[in-house]
Amino acid sequence: MTLSHFSAAIFISFLLLTLHHHAESTQPPYSCDSSSNSPYYPFCNTRLPITKRAQDLVSRLTLDEKLAQLVNTAPAIPRLGIPSYQWWSEALHGVADAGFGIRFNGTIKSATSFPQVILTAASFDPNLWYQISKTIGKEARAVYNAGQATGMTFWAPNINVFRDPRWGRGQETAGEDPLMNAKYGVAYVRGLQGDSFEGGKLGERLQASACCKHFTAYDLDHWKGLDRFVYDARVTSQDLADTYQPPFQSCIEQGRASGIMCAYNRVNGVPNCANFNLLTKTARQQWKFDGYITSDCGAVSIIHDEQGYAKTAEDAIADVFRAGIVEAAIGPNLPTEKSILPVFFPIISPTPHAPHLLLTQPPVAPPSSHHSRATIITTNHLHIAPPPYPISSMSHTTTSPHHLSCRALARTRRPPYPISSTLCIAISPHHQCCIEPRLAHDLHPIPSPSRMDVECGDYITKHGKSAVSQKKLPISQIDRALQNLFSIRIRLGLLDGNPTKLPFGTIGPDQVCSKQSLQLALEAARDGIVLLKNTNSLLPLPKTNPTIALIGPNANASSKVFLGNYYGRPCNLVTLLQGFEGYAKDTVYHPGCDDGPQCAYAQIEGAVEVAKKVDYVVLVMGLDQSQERESHDREYLGLPGKQEELIKSVARASKRPVVLVLLCGGPVDITSAKFDDKVGGILWAGYPGELGGVALAQVVFGDHNPGGKLPITWYPKDFIKVPMTDMRMRADPASGYPGRTYRFYTGPKVYEFGYGLSYTKYSYKLLSLSHNTLHINQSSTHLTTQNSETIRYKLVSELAEETCQTMLLSIALGVTNRGNMAGKHPVLLFVRQGKVRNNGNPVKQLVGFQSVKLNAGETVQVGFELSPCEHLSVANEAGSMVIEEGSYLLLVGDQEYPIEITV
Repeated sequence: MTLSHFSAAIFISFLLLTLHHHAESTQPPYSCDSSSNSPYYPFCNTRLPITKRAQDLVSRLTLDEKLAQLVNTAPAIPRLGIPSYQWWSEALHGVADAGFGIRFNGTIKSATSFPQVILTAASFDPNLWYQISKTIGKEARAVYNAGQATGMTFWAPNINVFRDPRWGRGQETAGEDPLMNAKYGVAYVRGLQGDSFEGGKLGERLQASACCKHFTAYDLDHWKGLDRFVYDARVTSQDLADTYQPPFQSCIEQGRASGIMCAYNRVNGVPNCANFNLLTKTARQQWKFDGYITSDCGAVSIIHDEQGYAKTAEDAIADVFRAGIVEAAIGPNLPTEKSILPVFFPIISPTPHAPHLLLTQPPVAPPSSHHSRATIITTNHLHIAPPPYPISSMSHTTTSPHHLSCRALARTRRPPYPISSTLCIAISPHHQCCIEPRLAHDLHPIPSPSRMDVECGDYITKHGKSAVSQKKLPISQIDRALQNLFSIRIRLGLLDGNPTKLPFGTIGPDQVCSKQSLQLALEAARDGIVLLKNTNSLLPLPKTNPTIALIGPNANASSKVFLGNYYGRPCNLVTLLQGFEGYAKDTVYHPGCDDGPQCAYAQIEGAVEVAKKVDYVVLVMGLDQSQERESHDREYLGLPGKQEELIKSVARASKRPVVLVLLCGGPVDITSAKFDDKVGGILWAGYPGELGGVALAQVVFGDHNPGGKLPITWYPKDFIKVPMTDMRMRADPASGYPGRTYRFYTGPKVYEFGYGLSYTKYSYKLLSLSHNTLHINQSSTHLTTQNSETIRYKLVSELAEETCQTMLLSIALGVTNRGNMAGKHPVLLFVRQGKVRNNGNPVKQLVGFQSVKLNAGETVQVGFELSPCEHLSVANEAGSMVIEEGSYLLLVGDQEYPIEITV
């Protein structure tokens, strides 16, 4: 038996050990049991539309019952047969018991723990991402079917852009590129929820519910005493448009996520969870989001208790659940006809029915103070709370210097209920907007979406009733939130009777920690590992039973290192030492440090003595969750403690150049090792999951060809001079600000985004390009002057969707494996403008990527389709996407292909 076969046999034995005992499962919680003698309510009728069922259920609840359902730990409603429900469950890279909804205390004792997301992202393989999330969704449903879950809403994926290398939670993301995060989010959501890879097959039923987080511009946890709970991210419209928002837009529009989470931080003064423009206007109206919105845990209470944005606890609750306050104040000048933008308000009257009215708001910046918002004034005790009302247009006339009269144009349908008094909204201390009763009769009511729907916490439990009694929180808004929440539970099949008899009901314990799941976890770890250096082809190491020394604080790491954060109980974790022993039975281990990766106390002399006696040394360094995690950002970009000294000392003592393996989520500055001749090979393995030890051993000994590429830029140590609080993406040469991420960063790099070597060589050849000049003649042409240069451009918003589709650019590339080893290779396609302009446009931009498998000597064809509206547009300072006239270069590997755009 060869050593490689021996390694495979060990791995198979690990798989077999993970099989569960088939004990009797307990019954999962559900409602509407048709076999019982309990009343059968309309909300149990599966033939009714989901919205009708949810409305019926909500209509039967008392105020106390309603308020109790607005928090993540929703209690049972025994009189209606509704069991308790837990909205908070975690599945970042595997079903986890980090939240309250999952427990491994029954038939199922564990679940597959895949690599941390940052490593999976390095594969640049959306199909792999989809298969992982599909497996997580199945295992989640199996846990529920076994009666070990009180919820099926999972608060993942994290699709925030990894803006700053110090961010402790960057490890949870797909890296620094917005397209990467967007595609990862879509793949994850589709897989978890039970949709197809291409999407569009889901329908109304959910295997599990995904929640895209953290909306928005959240990428600071705790840095130099500044906490995420009070942090105000000052973000430009330009950066919002092309960096922070695109992943969430894709998650909603393409992925059809059933949940999103609003983040702790403020954006330009307004808390995310109280931001009408963000949650209602953007997510629900512009992107057509129809799921539920949850706060992050404690994000409601901090709006009053820590941020001081709301004057009282009741105001904070009103701010997040009600969308009826105009989020912009009118200045001293009245708006013009062209300047008004729609803001939508429903009227809540004492009667069961009431119309919705559309009013207007000028496009001005959000107020910096909660007290500068417009207040609502009504006559006849009518209360206002949002949102939209469809109406073709509005007009206004100035009747006095201090009065603005808004006239609604006639609609074709009249509401069946009258309005008996004039409605006014004060838009400044001296200006108000009024709608007369006769005009209100011409308005047509529609359901209005809520802002936030459920709080992770207990603030609403403590202060919700007083918010209602003080008339700050309308019952109608509570009802709308509850309808969103119960609609999700219905889509999950939890109000349809016994769920084991419904779709997804046959998924059992045998599909958790299965051989297929574990093989996928191994594949994910292998495909993400990045080869950063391989001088004189030191790697792979020979399989002739060499003597090996594994040295370093992460050389025999347990789950604390291998699994990253938000992990559950792994099926069977394999350490690196165990993986290596399958290839080299005489592998020697030395920790190198007394205190783990912190390495304040190093055992350098002992490690050096071990290194002198063996054929090869593999140093395993990096970070763990004590260095980077939620609530903890780094303040240093080098290796912690004495790790660098340990590397240098051991490398000098070793017979041959050493191999350095790095386990970390965020990047570290290893410039000294990069240029040290005594360090012959460097591998980055992120946090590789429960089978990371097998994956790394297979890569080091050549049973797998590494093909991963870095999803993040690796910055030098002195990048810490840049304040983490500076949210600007673009460089500012005048002030010396270097910008962020490969798209805008102008400073020195340790390694670039997309960098990664292989044990083989690949080459590219352009096979076809549908056209190398794009003529955009539709819509008006705009001009802008930058640095004395006039630039012609088109606004994407003014181009019809059909126009964008007819201008698709098709590219076919030939990719050839020119080595003697098969490999899996990510093909990354970038675009950059041919003429470098200091106008805030990206240095280059990733526009497409695919992962392909090639045998030695094989050539495959890879195709891309680019839309100028989506892939060749840039954000201007106003946050509008534009297509600029000029020359562009398509970049793949070291190849460049020119194209032209004329407008």
